[in-house]
Amino acid sequence: MSSRNSYKYIESSQSAKTKAPPNIILFMTDDQDVTAHSLDSMPELRVHFREEGNEFLNYYVPTGLCCPSRATVLRGQYCHNTKVFDNGDLSNSTYKSGAWDKFVEEGLEEETIATMLHSVGYETALIGKYL
Repeated sequence: MSSRNSYKYIESSQSAKTKAPPNIILFMTDDQDVTAHSLDSMPELRVHFREEGNEFLNYYVPTGLCCPSRATVLRGQYCHNTKVFDNGDLSNSTYKSGAWDKFVEEGLEEETIATMLHSVGYETALIGKYL
């Protein structure tokens, strides 16, 4: 290998090491139901995500409640693994069958997509509803 080719290899290796990681933006919305025409009351969301973005025609969630679904997205685990089964059953004597209390009780806050991305150098933020 000539020194000229070696230099190109070293240069490309160095630039690969210093190349910034790609930006990641994750948007989550609740209660989007095509049969209820829920996007009709959210014209900006409809335009920017559906008309200018993607529409998932055959998409299903493992549970239709917001807390278990959001815990699934944050952790990459189904609710039988996270133990967040509902939005917090107020008739439950412990009040910890779901929602934030259960998420914290199970230690799930310690390892989420945000903490994993942060551990490899990403700056992370969440704006809006968490669970």
